[in-house]
Amino acid sequence: MNNKKEEKELLKKFEVMKRWMIDDVKRAMFFGKANFLAAQGLVIYTEFIGSLITGKGEGSSAENFDTFFERLGIEYKKLLRKHNNKRKKRKHVVYDDIRCGLIHEYAVKRKGFVIYNSDKELSDEDITNITHVELDKKQVKVKSGVMLAKDDSNKDYWLFLDPIYWLDFKSALEDYSKEIGDVHNTKLRENFFKRIKDINIKNFNV
Repeated sequence: MNNKKEEKELLKKFEVMKRWMIDDVKRAMFFGKANFLAAQGLVIYTEFIGSLITGKGEGSSAENFDTFFERLGIEYKKLLRKHNNKRKKRKHVVYDDIRCGLIHEYAVKRKGFVIYNSDKELSDEDITNITHVELDKKQVKVKSGVMLAKDDSNKDYWLFLDPIYWLDFKSALEDYSKEIGDVHNTKLRENFFKRIKDINIKNFNV
């Protein structure tokens, strides 16, 4: 297989993977009412897409997660800057609490947490228009799909808003897909093709 043909095939497979990621989380949220499963899928996918950007695999999970997480929007980037600290033992707080908690322990680590979803199916426009959510009869202002909020005792808790995170993830993923389709993004494409070949892509039949 020549290089251009191989690259075209890999990009085609990625487009299918991308669509499955977006659609499967949407089904979990709105049709399955599987709030935890949707949140788990989103953090796993965030880390995986980050690995395509960095080109790194085993041993780089936190870096990979942060790399795509900050692409979800300015509030996500602010969250990383505020809570990640290279001088401390836990350098990747958001990754450790949210991603590792949900995947390895089922529950977000250390703090109280709420995983929020809507009672009905929402359109992209509906999600965009969410400015506040009601939790325990209190209105909480929405800034992003992952936030630190205050409980009645003024203690921080993690708030994971499935629809917001999903829409921000979808937007960032579509942007990334366009970027790797541009032959001028040499380094980004180099990392993509390197990492995508590391996984079991040959048996991903589309």
